[in-house]
Amino acid sequence: MHKPRNPVARSPLMRKGGPHQRSPSAIRADQRRDIRGAIDAHLQREASCAPRRMTRGDLDTTSD
Repeated sequence: MHKPRNPVARSPLMRKGGPHQRSPSAIRADQRRDIRGAIDAHLQREASCAPRRMTRGDLDTTSD
């Protein structure tokens, strides 16, 4: 039979145990990534809906 451990003699570092959580900086980095992705998606949607610019190839001067 084992002798019970002394709870007073435990390592103070073991008190910090528990469920792992994401660090605040990792959460902020995810938020920045999400925002940048939303901005990129918005700009791509906006670019696809915008009227196309005319180029020199669009100007047909021979059909007069």
